[in-house]
Amino acid sequence: MIAACLAMASHSGAEAKKKKEAQVEQAAPIDLAALDEAIRADRLVQAKTLIEQSQLARQSGPMLDLLKAEYDLARGQNDVALAGFRLLVADAGVGARAQQGAGIASVRINRIDDAMGYLTAATKADGSLWRAWSALGVAYDVKRNWPAAEAAYASGLAARPNAGEILANRGYSR
Repeated sequence: MIAACLAMASHSGAEAKKKKEAQVEQAAPIDLAALDEAIRADRLVQAKTLIEQSQLARQSGPMLDLLKAEYDLARGQNDVALAGFRLLVADAGVGARAQQGAGIASVRINRIDDAMGYLTAATKADGSLWRAWSALGVAYDVKRNWPAAEAAYASGLAARPNAGEILANRGYSR
């Protein structure tokens, strides 16, 4: 009987230790700046790992949701990304970047009128969003509005001089 009680006590102690280790693992939130950088640098395996870690940590918030949508966009999951961005466009903290993402996703799925609305709102809210300017230039190109496209590309280059993406899009213009 005493041996059985001791076995149960040691088993309970091992379970408590495992639970405590699991709680420690869940409690460590990820560095959102590291996730943002991984996505921007196209290190999608690292980004996926960080997103999975954020789920283990039960981390949440609009910036994390924005970065998850950015991850979907980087993977070419444009419809999924667009849905994620749409949920965030009214958030004051991430709204401009969400508008940018929604606009880029909309351009990619050929919803040009929607894209122009999102991208115009993004660039008005934050003129430094060079990806929004570049995508707006593409949208104007699709509409065959060459002067507006050129103005958008010029604004993008003013925000980020020599950005390869803008220069490439501008080169294909017309």
